Amino acid sequence: MAKKKHSHQKSKKPQSKKPQSKKPLFSKHTRWVVGVHACREVLNVRPQSIVKAFVKRGSEGEELSKNLNHLDLDVRWVNDQELAKIARTHQGIALEVNDSPELDWSSLYKKEKAIVLILDGVVDPHNLGAIMRTAWLMGCEAVITSQHRSVGLTPSVAKVASGAAEHLPLVIEPQLPSIMKELQDNGFWVLGLAHSEKNTLWKQELDGKVAWVIGSEEKGLRKPVANACDQLVSIPQVIPTASYNASVAAAIALTETVRQHQQ
Repeated sequence: MAKKKHSHQKSKKPQSKKPQSKKPLFSKHTRWVVGVHACREVLNVRPQSIVKAFVKRGSEGEELSKNLNHLDLDVRWVNDQELAKIARTHQGIALEVNDSPELDWSSLYKKEKAIVLILDGVVDPHNLGAIMRTAWLMGCEAVITSQHRSVGLTPSVAKVASGAAEHLPLVIEPQLPSIMKELQDNGFWVLGLAHSEKNTLWKQELDGKVAWVIGSEEKGLRKPVANACDQLVSIPQVIPTASYNASVAAAIALTETVRQHQQ
């Protein structure tokens, strides 16, 4: 009599669940704005562009967040750790925004008087934020920065700019000499700031349309960018062995330009 074979069924292994992919915090099509002043300006200028809000209870941002109640928004109450993923300093509020100011090039070229800033290698977010704030207050049309070796419109930049990022276009250009040539072809006088130049700001005529080019604090203007300028100009100083901070240099140049434009 044949022995009955026992069938050994293999026990099925429990299927491991695939980890759910988290939605990335930063999208290519949106930007984050942090800080009370910067977020207040978003609410004033472009409230419909706000996608979501992160708010910390008991913070300065909680009071401002009451202005979000009339908007159909995803408001999340978060802690410091969550906000720190966006920016180290945030004052308890962060807004995700899907819109930014854009430069109307054709309108710019039609103006008789205009000022733009061109930044070559400014990598410090605090410098860019301070430059944008001053440029906005001085009526600058746009800040143009290089695509490489430069900081973009990060949350920290927006915070330091204190609302300027909602009014002033930040234009990213792959080749600064090319856009400088285009500005020159459309009536702009392109001036580069250089520490050791004999031609000083106080002697420079700043009529019509002016584009100031400002380099990095460590290396100044790169040679191709400096060569593309119509003229290099220095800012007078008593101590010759040091140089101005990039944001301070921009503020001085812009103030003198506006002064001459108003005469």
